[in-house]
Amino acid sequence: MPLVKRNIDPRHLCHTALPRGIKNELECVTNISLANIIRQLSSLSKYAEDIFGELFNEAHSFSFRVNSLQERVDRLSVSVTQLDPKEEELSLQDITMRKAFRSSTIQDQQLFDRKTLPIPLQETYDICEQPPPLNILTPYRDDGKEGLKFYTNPSYFFDLWKEKMLQDTEDKRKEKRKQKQKNLDRPHEPEKVPRAPHDRRREWQKLAQGPELAEDDANLLHKHIEVANGPASHFESRSQAYVDHIDGSYSLSALPYSQMSELLSRAEERVLVRPHEPPPPPPMHGAAEAKPVPPCVSSTPGLVENRPQSPATGRTPVFVSPTPPPPPPPPLPSALSTSSLRAAMTSTPPPPVPPPPPPPTAALQAPAVPP
Repeated sequence: MPLVKRNIDPRHLCHTALPRGIKNELECVTNISLANIIRQLSSLSKYAEDIFGELFNEAHSFSFRVNSLQERVDRLSVSVTQLDPKEEELSLQDITMRKAFRSSTIQDQQLFDRKTLPIPLQETYDICEQPPPLNILTPYRDDGKEGLKFYTNPSYFFDLWKEKMLQDTEDKRKEKRKQKQKNLDRPHEPEKVPRAPHDRRREWQKLAQGPELAEDDANLLHKHIEVANGPASHFESRSQAYVDHIDGSYSLSALPYSQMSELLSRAEERVLVRPHEPPPPPPMHGAAEAKPVPPCVSSTPGLVENRPQSPATGRTPVFVSPTPPPPPPPPLPSALSTSSLRAAMTSTPPPPVPPPPPPPTAALQAPAVPP
């Protein structure tokens, strides 16, 4: 429904009743029409003056704002052209002592106040009929509501908007409370550190320093990841524990079938010798030379490993004495495992057994004759 701001009166020029006792009705109607036309012209001139007055006020306010903006631009242009970046305009102490910036521009407020109502709308409002005096029935109501609001309520739409805003605020508060309760119920997860990508160049740099330092760096990295991401699970550390303790005392029957086959296949790939052969003696060095790392003998039955072991691996080494031990008796076929038999079959043949010493001569066997 459009709201008419200005109405030119009278709208109907000839819709008037003729007075009685008029002899020439045509002349009377013509005079009335001309008078109404003059009234419309006067109303039009009035509204034209009102329109031009509003345009003048708007143009004046607009020119004032443009002039103030132009002054600010001029001041900024002068400051920019004459600004020396090497010169310190204000010290740090002056900046801290200066008050916060406050704009001096005047903002328009209360645009829809009764004082800002245009004159034509005020006249239209005054022409409207007054509402019925229902407010005199308000003291007789038990619910405390005003009686006039049942007929007309100018604040209805504002109250409806306010109720909607309050409901939206309450819904947001409930959602935040629910989210906070959910976060309290769920335990806090530690921040996980992503693993570093595989870098072959860095590995080469570590290996250039020596295998011992590279292994120490790897152990430190694993400890850092374990501290950041938490200890590894049982299933992740199970196979690693079996592999780390491959040279320790264990029973193959306690391992699963997959781990047993993996350990047996790894044992076959190692450099093995026969169980009944003694290990080679360690090299003899002088007192000034550094002591070599003695070979470590695995406690696995039937397996002897000849490669040196690092003390950082945490395994219990068994040092071999310089004198070779006597050869043990050959094990029974039932006591040997499949891997031992396979290694014995594929390894080099045993060295030949030395011949027995010759029997003593007859001169030595003859008893001594007493004189």
